[in-house]
Parts: sequence; C-alpha cells; structure tokens
Amino acid sequence: MSSTYVVEPPTRGKLVLHTTFGPLDLELFSDAAPLTARAFLLLALEGRFAGLPLARLAPNFLAQFAAPHPAPALARLPQPVPLERNPRLAFRSRGVVAVAADAGAKYAANHKAAAAYAGGGRKGRGRERGGVEEAEVSSVEDKNEYPVDDISAFFISLGECKWLDGRHTIFGRITGDTLYNLVALNDVPVDSAEHPVDATIRITSVEVLSNPFDDIVPRDIPRGAWGVVAGAGAEDAGAAEGKGKAKRK
Repeated sequence: MSSTYVVEPPTRGKLVLHTTFGPLDLELFSDAAPLTARAFLLLALEGRFAGLPLARLAPNFLAQFAAPHPAPALARLPQPVPLERNPRLAFRSRGVVAVAADAGAKYAANHKAAAAYAGGGRKGRGRERGGVEEAEVSSVEDKNEYPVDDISAFFISLGECKWLDGRHTIFGRITGDTLYNLVALNDVPVDSAEHPVDATIRITSVEVLSNPFDDIVPRDIPRGAWGVVAGAGAEDAGAAEGKGKAKRK
C-alpha cells in the first residue's frame, strides 16, 4: 500500500468529475475537512460545477478550475467556510484537491486552527475550544480570502508542492486509474499566463456516488444563476482564477 494512503486520514464521500478530458474520481476528506467537504457536496448537488472551465494550468504543479464570474448572492454558501488544516494532509503527491483561496505563507506552519473550526468555534478572546485559543483562530480567519462563501475555485496538484501546506484547505484526492487523465493535462499547451490554449477544457457534470452528509438539502438555484457559460474563454476564467491563486515556490 502506498505510504501516502497510510499517512492520510480516511475518506468519506465520493464523486466523479466528468470532464472533457475524461473522468476524475474524487474522494473527500469529510472528517479532516468537514466544513469544506460539506460545502463542496452542496454545490455539486446544486450544479455549481457543470461547465466549470479549466482556468489555470501549470504543468507538474496544478490544474485549477474556476468560474468566469463570481456567483450571485443567492447562490453563495449559506455559511462562509473557514480555513481547515490537518497535519496529516499535505501536498505530497499529484491528485490532491484543495480550495484556491490562500491563507498566506505567514500561517503555513500553523496546523491547529482546523480543530476549533470543526468544533464550531467563533471569534473570541482567551476562550478555548478543543485546546485552540479562538483569538488565534480569528487571526487566521481574517487573512486574505478566508472565510470564503464560494469554493467553486479549486485546484488539483499535478505533483508535489509542499510549500503550499497550511495555506489552502485540502478536502479531497483523485484516485484510481483516473489519475492518468489528470497526468495527461501536463501535455496540454498553455499561454504565458498559464491559461490553456484550448478554452473548451472543462468539467461537464458531477456525479455524487456517496454523500456522508445525509442532511444536505440542495437549494433551488435558478438555472443559469451560476454564470458559467459553456463557451467561456480562458481569459474570462482567469479573472476569477486570479482571486485565489496558489503560489509557485
């Protein structure tokens, strides 16, 4: 068995990202990043990812999907999702799936805040939840784009990139033979801004095979409210992609 699977926490929940370059089997770290996994499943059930373009491609680094335009207020998450960290989750190989929002290098070494968030912590001073001072949690929450109310911008690692550890919530991994579809992206031509030359590469639909959160109730989001256009080009997608962007080493 791969040492990666021994080190990582167990997964609960599985989806298939159907794309123009083949399916990607996605397993969720629903125990290690419960708030993010739940939010991702909610958006998947509501159709948020259908038509989502490949906004950024950096061979052997990452493939990032992002909507060409921000979601309208009615389609944003009911509760913003904070940064969730787990010391057993890291960008140690290809296939790691994470939120694009960046907490910043200053907090990359701090792996304790997720415990308070998972326990439902709020901002405060001096009070502790799960052994973590909420004042410390607040300092992370206020940085950059966390908490986020739309996690449709996410990326998948195409190789080891451990300098990103602690800066992005890792909530899943690509598994099985579908990893070969991911690896094939390394050969896709890109321009100088890391946008795929072929602007038609995208997620076509998402199939939820296993949902560990049986109390999720999808909202009635009007068709077309997401602002994802089937023919949107890489330039439009890049505008959204730039709002949360994983940094090169």
